[in-house]
Amino acid sequence: MAIGTNKYIYFTAVAIVFHLKIIALADPDARLGEFIKKLEATEGKLYPLRHPKNPLHPYIGRPFEEGLDAQQRTKLHQMQENGTCGLDIETMIETGLLDLYPFLKPAFEAGSTGYQAKRLLIFGIIPAYSRCLHYQIRREHQLDKFAASFDPIDFDGGRLFTLTHRPPGNRGLIWDKLRSQMHGLGNLAICADYPPSIADLMTVINKPGGIRLTKQETLYIGARARHHNLLTEQEFQRAISRLKSGPTYPDYNVSLLLKARHTNILTMPHIAGYWQAACRISFSIDLEK
Repeated sequence: MAIGTNKYIYFTAVAIVFHLKIIALADPDARLGEFIKKLEATEGKLYPLRHPKNPLHPYIGRPFEEGLDAQQRTKLHQMQENGTCGLDIETMIETGLLDLYPFLKPAFEAGSTGYQAKRLLIFGIIPAYSRCLHYQIRREHQLDKFAASFDPIDFDGGRLFTLTHRPPGNRGLIWDKLRSQMHGLGNLAICADYPPSIADLMTVINKPGGIRLTKQETLYIGARARHHNLLTEQEFQRAISRLKSGPTYPDYNVSLLLKARHTNILTMPHIAGYWQAACRISFSIDLEK
């Protein structure tokens, strides 16, 4: 009797598993279907990642390299910092994306959709690829060699800062390239909230050849660095303690720190300086494309 019961349970379990497999095959992930539908609607046009018409737009909440293991991430960041922006880095970005969202894999592998999917991934202003280009240009123009001889770029100073700080001749051309690079870095770190670029930015804030930020912008970056675990809680609290011991520490700064640990600059209350407005303009331009 026990043997017959066990056989019944066994065959029932097999039947259930088989039935579930049939259902899975008949009802593929709806997100894949939606992705392919939006992919076809692009008609070959490239949209920034932040544009709703980019099929990858729903998946931009996490950097794609989170799908890589620690060794792969280290290799990716080395390629970025070496300015090696070829097929290898494109493949690694795609690998990270598909590990996070494996249901998208058929769209990337199919001959009818794969080419456009890959184009939108790489040319949709992916922060991981943009960081690589940032380093590539720095190396090509040897900007690190000259950066320390310039004051930090003050974008909040606008045209007046440019008129009073841009040197003449060849140094002026170098200054132009440095200014462009620092603006790109600020966009990646502050607007795109890309953790490796936040780490890059923290090394050049208010330093020669870097970026001049307001106190509130600096507080914001510190809070986002803590959010992304670029600072330990102990390091973060030490930084706050130093600020509290200063001559002024308005209550607003406390609320700014608390809020910035949970949201990005686009949804923050007013932050004094250049970058919040610049990020909103950048975002609106992306939506117009």
